[in-house]
Amino acid sequence: MRGPVLEIDPEQVRDALMVSCYGGFVVVQAAAQRMLARDSVSILLTGASASVKGFANSSSLAMGKFGLRGLAQSSARELAPRGIHVAHFVIDGGIRAAGSASSDDERLDPDAIAQTYLDIHRQNRSAWT
Repeated sequence: MRGPVLEIDPEQVRDALMVSCYGGFVVVQAAAQRMLARDSVSILLTGASASVKGFANSSSLAMGKFGLRGLAQSSARELAPRGIHVAHFVIDGGIRAAGSASSDDERLDPDAIAQTYLDIHRQNRSAWT
C-alpha cells in the first residue's frame, strides 16, 4: 500500500503488515517444524531495499520488509543450532523477465539471483550467512 503517511488507510496498512510480517512468520514456523528431522535445509526470505531503508510514500512496505528482516535474523539465531539455515536477501532492483534475452543492467538477472540463493543454501554450516 503506497501513499503519504498522513493519508494512507490504516486498515490497508494493517493488511499489508499481516501479509509481509505475519505471513512470513507463519511460513517460517511451518517450514521449520517440518525441517527439523531433515539434513541440509534452508529457509530463504526475500526482502527489498525497503528492508534497510524506508522511502517516502512507502511506509507500509518499509514496515513489512523491516519486520521480515527482523524475523529472519531472530529465526536464524534460534534455528541454526537445530540445523536450519535461515537467510534474508535484499533484492535491490527490478528483476528481468525469466527467459529474456536482454543483458542490460537495468534489470536484475533472475538466473543469477537463483544461483545466489542456491549458493547460500549450499554454504558450509560454519559460514552460514
